[in-house]
Amino acid sequence: MSGSERVVLDPNELRADGTAAIDWYFPSPDGRLLAYGISESGSEISTLYVLDVDSGKHLPDTIWTGRGASVVWQPDGSAFSYTRYPAPGTVPKADENYYRKAYHHVLGTDPARDPLVAGEGRPKEEWLALIASKEDRFLFQYRSLDWSQNDLFVRPIAGGEWTPVAVGLDGRTEGDAIGDQVVLLTGVGAPRYRVVAAPVATPGPEHWRVVVPEGEGVIRHLVLAGGLVVVHRMTNAHSAVEAWTLEGTRVAVAPLPALGTVSDLRAGQGAEVYFAFESYVFPEVVARWDLGNGFEVVERPEIDFAFDDYETEQVWFASKDGTRIPMFVVHRKGLAKDGTHAALLHGYGGFNIAKTPTFQRDRLVWLARGGVYAEACLRGGGEFGRAWHQAGRLENKQNVFDDFVAAGEALIRFGYASPNRLAIDGRSNGGLLTGACLTQRPDLYRAVVVGVPLLDMLRYQDFQIARLWIPEYGSSENEGQFAFLRAYSPYHNVRAGVPYPATLLHTGDTDSRVDPMHARKMTALLQSASGGDGPILLRVDRSAGHGQGKPITKKLEESADVYTFLLWQTGLLRVPSASSSRTSSAPVR
Repeated sequence: MSGSERVVLDPNELRADGTAAIDWYFPSPDGRLLAYGISESGSEISTLYVLDVDSGKHLPDTIWTGRGASVVWQPDGSAFSYTRYPAPGTVPKADENYYRKAYHHVLGTDPARDPLVAGEGRPKEEWLALIASKEDRFLFQYRSLDWSQNDLFVRPIAGGEWTPVAVGLDGRTEGDAIGDQVVLLTGVGAPRYRVVAAPVATPGPEHWRVVVPEGEGVIRHLVLAGGLVVVHRMTNAHSAVEAWTLEGTRVAVAPLPALGTVSDLRAGQGAEVYFAFESYVFPEVVARWDLGNGFEVVERPEIDFAFDDYETEQVWFASKDGTRIPMFVVHRKGLAKDGTHAALLHGYGGFNIAKTPTFQRDRLVWLARGGVYAEACLRGGGEFGRAWHQAGRLENKQNVFDDFVAAGEALIRFGYASPNRLAIDGRSNGGLLTGACLTQRPDLYRAVVVGVPLLDMLRYQDFQIARLWIPEYGSSENEGQFAFLRAYSPYHNVRAGVPYPATLLHTGDTDSRVDPMHARKMTALLQSASGGDGPILLRVDRSAGHGQGKPITKKLEESADVYTFLLWQTGLLRVPSASSSRTSSAPVR
């Protein structure tokens, strides 16, 4: 690597309060132009701008795109294809977060006249994305209605007819192209995924040949580099990076520095790849793997913390139905497993998202004060492939809550946690998780954090973009699904007189994913119903959304409030005594 860095775009200069955010960005192949999206107050609703990188001036091309656009440039930088939602006012307000389509824009022309590329006549809830091949020769169209299946098409990037790659098949497929071959990562016929290849001209499943077979671990991602297929494989919820030939021979494995997580795997120039690597007590680094000459860390943060004093274990426990569940436990070395410790348990369990070892600076506050941190790999996630996800969605969602309850009980049984000093934390779908466990096992927890949550599962689909999640949760509009939603819906299972534990619910008032009404009305109901003396608190972040695009100041304020609450309630934070000026380390209830 050589050259010097300079700032091209700084969102901190756009608004005095820092509430404008870069949601996404796509440089042209030669790096001269940058298409990027800006949203306000964490809304994730973006406007596309085009920046001339050398001059620092903006082109006149400005396009309202809505949420999460994908942009694919023509190789010469004269035009790009992109996705957008209907402009406000062109459809009923309830449909503004739906009917996503793809268009083609030539620089300097009127975006209102951009021709349609894909999406006409498709279901309103369908997610559509455009992805360029590594060599910028081909354009992939990805479309999906849920997290277990998608359709994939390919065509030359300059234009032409779409050729089906995987349509109507039972599983997810994504890919790239090298030369005149598509190289695909697919779950079709392989719940833990495999890599296959086929000619671009005839890319359908009848022409697939196996490059990387399905194995014990789950293949999460692939890139093409130096004529090789490089895959990120996850086994027992931690990462490995492997290089394979197109003929199906594994030739190298990256020497990762610890048990941890790889992310953002990207091909460099020639036979090299870059990726981020991190673990609970290993701050995220950027690594370069030269497939012929070795591995090196090219960027490492400087953090003043005694990381060598801590360790990570992976333990297994049985859930309610006997399923074995893994859990990572982080603590100070030499910890006596005597059941006297405060422990914080985190989980998610949904949308095929894997919870793996990651680094968070604010977690160091908890560890430094002697707390134990645990993260459970619940069903509903992607840790063990498609079957694991299916076992925690729709009518199987209760398995996720059972797994999390069993994780808390295991922490106590294994001596990591005191029975009256166990706290739980989750965000978004994880907020649904902690909300459900709060109502199902209020006796198990000392403190509960419910972040940006879904809590009214009988009406959730009527707000914001939540109809997109019906394939994951189901809908009360379906008579057959009403019963299982009603059985666990946190809001509908609050009972008067129950001594609920201390609870902090937090949300953002401009959250465009999960409506803040969930946290607000759940707080009111708990405050009215609880028969305990633990505080029931609501934190509403102004000019902030689901979390993406939140300025650092707001992130720090939220983290300070959440960890102060947890440390206070579990006895790790000394608070003033009500009867004297002396301090006490006892939990306040």
